[in-house]
Amino acid sequence: MAAIDAYAGESPAKIVWNVVRGDDSSIEITLLDDNGAALNTSGWTYASKARNGETLHTLTVTSSQNVVTVKAPATVTALWGAGAVTNPAAQLPFDLQVTKGDGTKWTPVIGRIVVVPDIT
Repeated sequence: MAAIDAYAGESPAKIVWNVVRGDDSSIEITLLDDNGAALNTSGWTYASKARNGETLHTLTVTSSQNVVTVKAPATVTALWGAGAVTNPAAQLPFDLQVTKGDGTKWTPVIGRIVVVPDIT
């Protein structure tokens, strides 16, 4: 699992998430204030999606205090670049959006998922 730190008040962290097609994959994001201290994320909700052409895939998001885990299940990653044998099989934009307790929206992470074709 990849780990990323995202700081409040900064531009979104831009990442590349490598995923083997057909595998379960996840990334862990730690939300920090500008001084590097844990953010109080009480009452926050999260959403994450990846775009595969015209299709939006909802990714599973869980959180514990200021640590957010975004998961792409194998049932979803199997669809990404289906049939492609080139490497990468696909590249999909994705993001993590936070809705704070007061309704403010914040996108701490944006990036792309690089899909590596499976062999087995």
